[in-house]
Amino acid sequence: MAEFTRSSALPHLEARRSCQENSCYRPHTHDAFSIGLIDNGASAFSGPLGGSVQLRPGDVIVIAADQVHQCNPQDGGWEYQMIHMDQDWAADLASTSGRNGGLFSGITVLRHPDLHQHVNRWSDAIFADESAERIELGFRELAKELGEAAPQYVVASEVDPELRQQL
Repeated sequence: MAEFTRSSALPHLEARRSCQENSCYRPHTHDAFSIGLIDNGASAFSGPLGGSVQLRPGDVIVIAADQVHQCNPQDGGWEYQMIHMDQDWAADLASTSGRNGGLFSGITVLRHPDLHQHVNRWSDAIFADESAERIELGFRELAKELGEAAPQYVVASEVDPELRQQL
């Protein structure tokens, strides 16, 4: 089961809520800046430099555009959310909120319950199709928190255009 929405005020912004049973994803990229939330269940996340990070409920994953990754459930089903947006739009808004902690050049996993709740509220605003002004203000505040939070895991990497083309 999955829910999808696209903001009518900001068409480059979409959100998805998903509850998957045993769905597995091959390595892939998104051409957008993405923020993910793990709501329930456990997942193994792999980034561009190999290795795996165990994701658990409450984790927030920030993925810059074109970063190779995969995320697969462990021990049954899982529930997660993904928000995809134009990276230039997000970077412009984040630049007005202060430090962005390199969010736009790699993959970051954050473990902060308050941050998960903040992203969830922002996702709710997108699903409610709130105004562009409210959504942009919400992202500015969120970007500040994302940039200031101490990461659990970080992979800063350059985009590999050949690998991206193959995927």
